[in-house]
Amino acid sequence: MSKIILGALAALASVVSAAENLFPADGIAQFARQGRWQFVALPQEGAVPAGLRASSEKTLEPIWSVETSAAVAFGVKKGDLVALTVAARGVAAEGEAEMPAKLQDKTYEGIFNSPIRGGSAWKRQRVFGVAKRDYAAGSLRLHLYPGKKRQSIEVRDWTLENFGPVDPSSLPALKPVPQGWPEGAVKLPDGPQPPGPIDLPPLSAGEKAKKRYIIVKLDDFGSGPAGAALYPKGQKIVDYLKKRGIPASLGICCKSLEWGNRQYVEWLKANARANGGNFDYWQHGWTHQMNIKWTDGNTYLAEYGIPDYAYQKGNFDKAQNVFKEKTGLVLDGFCAPCGMITEETRRLLREHEEIKTWLYGDMERPEGKFSFRRTCNLECRVGVVEIAPFVNQYKSQRTRDYIMLQGHPFMWSDESFAAFGRILDQLEKDGWTFVTHSTFPVETASGK
Repeated sequence: MSKIILGALAALASVVSAAENLFPADGIAQFARQGRWQFVALPQEGAVPAGLRASSEKTLEPIWSVETSAAVAFGVKKGDLVALTVAARGVAAEGEAEMPAKLQDKTYEGIFNSPIRGGSAWKRQRVFGVAKRDYAAGSLRLHLYPGKKRQSIEVRDWTLENFGPVDPSSLPALKPVPQGWPEGAVKLPDGPQPPGPIDLPPLSAGEKAKKRYIIVKLDDFGSGPAGAALYPKGQKIVDYLKKRGIPASLGICCKSLEWGNRQYVEWLKANARANGGNFDYWQHGWTHQMNIKWTDGNTYLAEYGIPDYAYQKGNFDKAQNVFKEKTGLVLDGFCAPCGMITEETRRLLREHEEIKTWLYGDMERPEGKFSFRRTCNLECRVGVVEIAPFVNQYKSQRTRDYIMLQGHPFMWSDESFAAFGRILDQLEKDGWTFVTHSTFPVETASGK
């Protein structure tokens, strides 16, 4: 039997309020506070419940931090087919407007993950999936991810149904969109403007003369697609830094050396500082896998968060050894994926004497390494660079002995990339010396 938690059928007027409550007002207001997406309730017309209009004026948010979600009241059995039916229209600066919809539980395992698409005219559509296991009532959530591109999309007439163990071909045909719905073009939001120069008072000659160091720490590097050393955003940032003559420390997800293409391996070798290049490398895990279901029944955020020495040692040793075998280089720095470590990780750090520096490590228990402190964040949120939040921190730290700036360039939008450029302009203006984790003179660090 079909279970409906939200719908727009006149004969089921009692579920209209459920539709209105699926994404409550406070959830909509949260988007407005983030200042990126605006969710506005559309007027209710007859038996059609209120829908949502989502408009993005900027493209700065990482995709998982821009969403709205709601718990699903019913349970699902293994083999049940669950479908979301909606009507949508929209416009995007590039391509088609789309809003991915996910039905999943807190472990990120789900039933479907498919986009709702919006063209110039209203179109009813259905996304569905078949459950691979049982889900208790209330354990699933329906998530909408508006994404990062500049677009507006209107979605209304929601129906989420559990059809039970049926063949997809037996699903009822989609009903046509009713007459009388709003017409006319959906307005595309204005695009963001490029950032202007940072306005800070100049440092004194004495302040600028003091030797101070910047380490640009960039995470999550791995092999590009076939025929390319890196993925486009990774290639963009390294080319940009090379053009400006700024060295950087790149975090390598080392399993990528096992399956990566020849161009990637050759690029790592050719661009290593040891071979006359611009970059030094550090270990950022073997797999960088996240939300790992372990044998003790728990789910761990990242690989070095699992309290199992044999498992961690296997990953740590493979990361160090495979990188050296493939490139002829030694990874002399370490930063755990997501910053997650255990006592087992500390033991491994002590055992690997080739690791000299711990990036954003434990200042109180550095395990025999030089531990770089975290003082000033380049990103205001993971994958997002904005000038104002950076300046708010940086203005009181312009004369420190060193600052390590962490970025996730594979997540950066064009706006984040432009903001990064402006920040580099200010750092150069302030007279900082750019080094890597390997070339930083640790004897000059204050330790505070």
